[in-house]
Amino acid sequence: MACREQLSKNRVKWGFAGITCVSVVVMAAIVLAIMLWRPGCELEACSPEADVLDYLLGLGQISRRDALEVTWYHAANSKEARTPALNSNTTVLEADVNVEGLGTADETGVPIMAHPLAIHSDNTLEQWLDGVPSSSQKGVKLDFKNIKAVGPSLDLLQQLTEGGKVWRPMRINTDILKGSDMPILTEVSATEFLALVQETYPKATLSPGWTTIYVPMFPNRTYTRAMVEKMHELVGVVPQRVTFPVLSSTVRRSWPHSNWLLSQSERYSLTLWQAASDPMSGTVAESPVPTVCAPSGSILRLESCLQQLATHPGHWPAALRPSLALLACLSSLGLLHQPVWMGAKISHRSFSVPGHMAGRELLIAVAEVFPRVTVAPGWPEAALGSDYKKQLFTDMGSAVPFQMQARPLGHSTAGAVARLLASSPWATVTVEHGPARGNYASERTVLLGARAVDRTRIYYRLPQGYHKDLLADVGKN
Repeated sequence: MACREQLSKNRVKWGFAGITCVSVVVMAAIVLAIMLWRPGCELEACSPEADVLDYLLGLGQISRRDALEVTWYHAANSKEARTPALNSNTTVLEADVNVEGLGTADETGVPIMAHPLAIHSDNTLEQWLDGVPSSSQKGVKLDFKNIKAVGPSLDLLQQLTEGGKVWRPMRINTDILKGSDMPILTEVSATEFLALVQETYPKATLSPGWTTIYVPMFPNRTYTRAMVEKMHELVGVVPQRVTFPVLSSTVRRSWPHSNWLLSQSERYSLTLWQAASDPMSGTVAESPVPTVCAPSGSILRLESCLQQLATHPGHWPAALRPSLALLACLSSLGLLHQPVWMGAKISHRSFSVPGHMAGRELLIAVAEVFPRVTVAPGWPEAALGSDYKKQLFTDMGSAVPFQMQARPLGHSTAGAVARLLASSPWATVTVEHGPARGNYASERTVLLGARAVDRTRIYYRLPQGYHKDLLADVGKN
């Protein structure tokens, strides 16, 4: 009997112990869930290593995954500056980190929120981080100008991240290479910075840049190929996302080099920035200006290449392939939305003329570099004489758009145009005329005659005034 009573008592004890253990586990799970849960944000996006676009999109801060919608509040360092920054409608806070008393007898090694040359602040990094995450869902970018501030700051970030207090995408920025316009060395040690990040806080997105300063006397200095190659050599092996801060006033001139850098890794991106004192010059929020690298290494604008093609036939061999290469690049980036015609007066067989590109060379270049362009060849004026002879059409071939001058067409307009259109169902004709060859009235009959042959396959390259006169005449008829 006593044995049964003892067994019953043991069962009760074990029952209470089991209930207690389950309760503790449940409570721990609830506490952990509360610590990890962030309202309106997927857990995967709420982490220091997450993509800032995924994070902001998950919160509804941006309407689509478009970096142009990301906005920045600069120098939110002091307690006074932090309040309007948190209340603003910007999506990312930028702040500067320095060491308290840097370079003086009072140097403490404590990371503070201050932009050099300031070495004192009413905000330590710990206070700043503690205030921002509890008050806002904005992204964070920390800028370092001195290597002494990096180590202690990363230690603190790691500690706060493990404690669940830092849970949003974190960007760590510093200049690790000397820019072309910097007369002195002010960059942070690249090897030391990258080693500290990998050892202490590899969760962050890296933002390594080049030291830079705008000097009005030297406005054409920009990022060079050697600079971006050196940057890739340094960061190409790190596992993190990397965004390169690029001074926006240099983007137009340095785009081929920046584009090369972007093509080296899917982890790479650019962040364009502009100081208030720098010239705007229309470079921010514009599509990259069309430029190409010539074989000599110099940078050519597409506009200048095409102008050479239009006005100097002898420059075709040098400018054709760079122009086609750029068009192909723009197309691959989704920046070329319009049909492109490549018009050229070529030299071939019965219309061989020195100084003009060989027709075969043109076709090979197009086929090898950018076959999506529509080739529109024409005849050199020196080969035309007084009219378009049959042999010219025979040697030109078929299945392409043709370019023709209005004057040599003369009275044979209908026959010549019809012959070209009959060569292929894909053939079209562009009739050209301008002030250098006479006024509109001098070729009015030719232009109207070409239109009478076909209205959908005949195009006109005319000055605006001539075009209006032609439309008026077409309306009368």
